[in-house]
Amino acid sequence: MTTHDESPIIRTSSKRMTKGILIVAITLAFGTAILVPFWQSMMHNAPAASTLKHEEPPPLATGTQTSIGNIEGVTKQQPKSNASVTTGGAAAPAQAPAQAPAQAPAQPAGPPGTPLTILEGSSVQGNPSFDPATLTVKKGDKITVTNKDTLPHTVTSGTGPTDPNNAKQFDTSIIEAGATADIDTTNINPGQYPFHCTVHPYMTGKLVVQPGSNANVTTGSAPAPAQAPAQAPAQNATSAQAPAQNATSAQAPAQNATSAQAPAQPAGPPGTPLTILEGSSVQGNPSFDPATLTVKKGDKITVTNKDTLPHTVTSGTGPTDPNSAKQFDTSIIEAGATADIETTNINPGQYPFHCTVHPYMTGKLVVQ
Repeated sequence: MTTHDESPIIRTSSKRMTKGILIVAITLAFGTAILVPFWQSMMHNAPAASTLKHEEPPPLATGTQTSIGNIEGVTKQQPKSNASVTTGGAAAPAQAPAQAPAQAPAQPAGPPGTPLTILEGSSVQGNPSFDPATLTVKKGDKITVTNKDTLPHTVTSGTGPTDPNNAKQFDTSIIEAGATADIDTTNINPGQYPFHCTVHPYMTGKLVVQPGSNANVTTGSAPAPAQAPAQAPAQNATSAQAPAQNATSAQAPAQNATSAQAPAQPAGPPGTPLTILEGSSVQGNPSFDPATLTVKKGDKITVTNKDTLPHTVTSGTGPTDPNSAKQFDTSIIEAGATADIETTNINPGQYPFHCTVHPYMTGKLVVQ
């Protein structure tokens, strides 16, 4: 490069060039001195970011695994203890007293009756609900209800939860997915009876009861559908899944449902309060208040449903728990209604509970 008068411009001198080359050479020598001795070590110990380690899965927890996680305080399941053994301390949560008076022993269901099917997809409003939609039987016939849907349902007499005659003729209580329940029409007078599902009230059907061949009572015409016989036994529907019999509903149970539940008696003064919170049907919201309820053996618990949907308080970690409903089960509690749980026949211990309609709603009962 030259100036305007063509004289050369020297950008650097030989001395400066030599210094630059020396600096580069020294830097390379220094790096080589560090790299060479540790080359083998670096090759065998690659940076963590470049190596993916396949970790072994963690060992299984000792708690009871359920669809809602480990239940606090529950250890490996142990064989059921005999009821004659008195517990000085808290019993294992999942252990039900083998001879608890409230548990009705399983009895053969006998041959199935006239079929009534809860259809798959019936929980979606607008889909067909029951097959047949109108079922005709003779007085005294048994009806076998099969739930082919993936959600729990009921078959309950009445036009809906607000019907004043709701559940007065028959009520299967909760029928889990794939389960069955029986309705006995022996104590149902001939007539037409609308029915519905208390969990999904838009699911409706009709039962037509005709006079039986050996009926002793002569009826000039079918009585009004909502009229229950004055002295009908308290229960005419036998559920294939015997519900827990430590819970007495504050609402009179259906007068045609035969389960081990004693006929409704005056509720008396309210017991220790357990509240189903408003909005609890939304997963993630608080469900029960208190979430852990502590009572003494023999105390009564009064459950109040402050939500806008029906719920239950059922012992067990969820519907798939083999001990579900073996300690207590309130059955369906309508919005604004109450139900009582008696702890007289519940041994001291810790008992997880849930809502069978919304299994993610969970809590714990501690009986001292």
